[in-house]
Amino acid sequence: MSRQVTPRRWKTWLLTLVSIYVLLLAITAVAEPVLAPLAPPVRLALVLPVVTALMTWVAMPPLTKLFGRWLTR
Repeated sequence: MSRQVTPRRWKTWLLTLVSIYVLLLAITAVAEPVLAPLAPPVRLALVLPVVTALMTWVAMPPLTKLFGRWLTR
């Protein structure tokens, strides 16, 4: 029976942090003209679901595949 190796938490945290940083920079740069008139809590409420969805279904699957060996080392 093969034992499944789980990623180190700090490596998962670091990969997630960098990914969210890049996504937030990109999304705010694109959406800023539209969202600028809104209050900061409203802007965050609109951007957060987009970032979360992109992290879950677009960014993390290929990133965990790309960095899989490093994550479990």
